[in-house]
Amino acid sequence: PRARGTGSCRPWRASSTGHSHGHTCAIEVRLSSRASKASAMVAMTADMLQRGAALNGDTHGLLRCFADKCDDPSRTLHVVALGTSISAGHGVKKSSRTFAASFAHRIRTVGRAVAVVEHNLGMPGHQPHAVEHCLSSHLPETPDMVLVEYAAMPDPVGFERVVRRLLGHPASPAVVIVNLPSFAQGPSPLPKQTAAEIFARNRTLHALAEFDAIAAHYGLPTSSLWPAVSSRVLQNDSQYQLQDLYLESMHPSEAGHDLVGQLLGELLRQARELGGSAAPGGAGKGACRPRNATALPRPYLGKNAHWANETPAEA
Repeated sequence: PRARGTGSCRPWRASSTGHSHGHTCAIEVRLSSRASKASAMVAMTADMLQRGAALNGDTHGLLRCFADKCDDPSRTLHVVALGTSISAGHGVKKSSRTFAASFAHRIRTVGRAVAVVEHNLGMPGHQPHAVEHCLSSHLPETPDMVLVEYAAMPDPVGFERVVRRLLGHPASPAVVIVNLPSFAQGPSPLPKQTAAEIFARNRTLHALAEFDAIAAHYGLPTSSLWPAVSSRVLQNDSQYQLQDLYLESMHPSEAGHDLVGQLLGELLRQARELGGSAAPGGAGKGACRPRNATALPRPYLGKNAHWANETPAEA
């Protein structure tokens, strides 16, 4: 598909396994002070933000290092959205309204970095195992942050492998997990039922819990929409109608994307409060450095146990 809105479109390079991803686009959006701001829509309360944004200790200190980078006026930040058609912005009218672009705008407004470049690597219908072996050919050379969104295509085994590879990347990007629920097998219309009835048949909540557990195992921050809004949705709050937050059973609307952007902004706020100078290893202001790959814990899932003695780059 052709990219919508501002940005450039280029074909994917062939993966390391020899397969080409055709004309899927990587959208690079450069945001300046003149960029039009996405409408705030509904602002979540502090308690909702706390429920949906979990720092998980930021064990590797990567998000705190990223917060330092945001205050460097000489730096151009590269933020990558890696995931499914949700990340790609299926159904969203403008590329500037995806959750990644919304978050990139928030970075620009709170930090002093000279520019923020968003690389949208959302690939419709792809599961993590489809990209785990070709990340290096898709990612920019020096990513500063990677937003990982795969809960709509539950593949926890492949998801953990992607996470380990990203944690072994020489640029030490901040890795943030983005979890959104879907409510049916594929993008079908939302059923004409109450939110509670739709919630009862949610097919990805188990996968979301497993993805959250993997994120906690590696001490990675998570942005999870359902914990943030579930109580309001189930209470039939007029501001949080499921039909307003989702286009259909899988893809969030612009309002849903904006809420995820708010949660990501909350994670950045928490990291800025902690301060990058508190990062493990004594890294000072702007001094993010690659970690020793052997510092990673053993794989969380038994099916990935053979990775325990391999570095992420080799696995």
